[in-house]
Amino acid sequence: KEEYKDKINSFSLNDTYANVYCESIDYDIDNTHTKVIYHDLKTIDGKIINGMIDIGCFAPGSHHILNVLAATTTALALGIDGETIQNALSNFKGIDGRTNVREIDEKNGLRIIEEINPGINTKAIESSINMIKDIDNYYILIGGKYGVTCEEIDEDKLSKFIQEYLTNNPKANLILTDELGKSLEKKINAMNEKQLKIEHIEDYHEAQNIAIENNKNILFIYRSNYSQVSKR
Repeated sequence: KEEYKDKINSFSLNDTYANVYCESIDYDIDNTHTKVIYHDLKTIDGKIINGMIDIGCFAPGSHHILNVLAATTTALALGIDGETIQNALSNFKGIDGRTNVREIDEKNGLRIIEEINPGINTKAIESSINMIKDIDNYYILIGGKYGVTCEEIDEDKLSKFIQEYLTNNPKANLILTDELGKSLEKKINAMNEKQLKIEHIEDYHEAQNIAIENNKNILFIYRSNYSQVSKR
């Protein structure tokens, strides 16, 4: 509405016309660094502010950086100072049931990145896989249950993405698991006439153990309620 026009702040990964944007981003699984520029940003008390904040935080993918920008924009608009924003974001390690990282083998330094969410969609899965596409010491595990949400995954679209990903990354380690994984396996095999080797393991615990035995980290993408998985 017109009455809110002069109160809106925008943010973007790289659009310099936005009120808040990233001048540079250095992605890392543990600690991504970004230089955030803000200009002509409107605060809640009517001020217009400009400046820059160096942020180091857990944000391994571009979709995570967008969340960082949203939080930063909101905090600046509320008048929170840059140092407080930096400290708060640097201590953020992810949310159970969304993206979080935990140790699975401290002796060998192995970790699991968990994307466990009943509403996870194809776009989120693509973003998660792409954030580790240049790292060769990961197993990708994809699976989940049906009936945990009213919106199901577009399996045709996801199957096509996985097929293209494996074709372009022939050394990638990928295991499909549980109900969703079984359906994806059938669709991918139908598309490529079994030219790609697609591995399906029903129990995701067994799939995780294979990765650990091969001294690999894990990206675990699973469609379920986090509370159900964490109890198993």
